[in-house]
Amino acid sequence: MVTLLFIIFIITPLLEIAILLYVGEIIGLFPTLFIIIATAAAGTFLLRLQGLAILFRLKQSIDRLEPPLKEVFDGACLLIAGLTLLTPGFVTDSIGFLLFIPKVREYLRIFLTKRLNISNIDSFHYSNTPHESSEFSNSKIIDVEYKDIDENINNDKNTD
Repeated sequence: MVTLLFIIFIITPLLEIAILLYVGEIIGLFPTLFIIIATAAAGTFLLRLQGLAILFRLKQSIDRLEPPLKEVFDGACLLIAGLTLLTPGFVTDSIGFLLFIPKVREYLRIFLTKRLNISNIDSFHYSNTPHESSEFSNSKIIDVEYKDIDENINNDKNTD
């Protein structure tokens, strides 16, 4: 964890500064600034476009009573992509644009599920009826009727 924080907060900014200086020296200051602004604008456009598509898929999953795990993962990837594209630099922009590619997100999801020993989230389904759920498969379901006697007690007290 310390290594990851070191890479994020120390190595990445140093690498970004070095690459920005190098590119600025080759193509000039204003073209470099234009590229930085253009990638931020393109990232905002892609984030809005793909974010709305993921929200639509999320709603469809919920309507089908399926857990929207893939959609939530894609949404998290898009959030990271948007943040990296708003950060000035070519390395973070490359990471951000890669996260906008659905196949890259799919490979990343597969890699993370294997790395974190999570069962395949694409095959995970649940039921909205308790007797089909694995939690209730061995239990007995008892159907009962009841009458609330508190109403009768309160009514009797009011009449006295």
